Amino acid sequence: MGEADGNMNARSGRTLVILGAISYVWPLVDDPPLNLDQLLGIRTGHLVMEGILHLLTLVFFSLTILTALKGTPLPLNKGARVFILAGLSYFVLYIDDFGVGVPIIKVLRDPPWYFALEAVSVLLSVLALWLAAREAKTLA
Repeated sequence: MGEADGNMNARSGRTLVILGAISYVWPLVDDPPLNLDQLLGIRTGHLVMEGILHLLTLVFFSLTILTALKGTPLPLNKGARVFILAGLSYFVLYIDDFGVGVPIIKVLRDPPWYFALEAVSVLLSVLALWLAAREAKTLA
């Protein structure tokens, strides 16, 4: 029984990493240098494609957290930290889109700073999602 549990935990851990990695594919392809949202958005419109990519990210973030929970129901009072960290991860990842009206974000979106903003936002987002998944695993 112990060996089967170890294999299940390893498989669950791999699934968690795969889902987490897939959730970061969408934000990375929708920004420069790929701009997949603009390439595919020719027929559907840029905002529609941007919305689809944001939704895909949200779906895979949710799947990552649900996998960490392993089907355990999460009471709101115990899971608040998980939801806050996952939401923070999503917000930080798309800070360049959400913070359009913020003056410092406008400056950082200019070419000399853009890739630094992207790198920092992705790294902070990965950290927050990892913390959310770790917290969810402790509650499961």
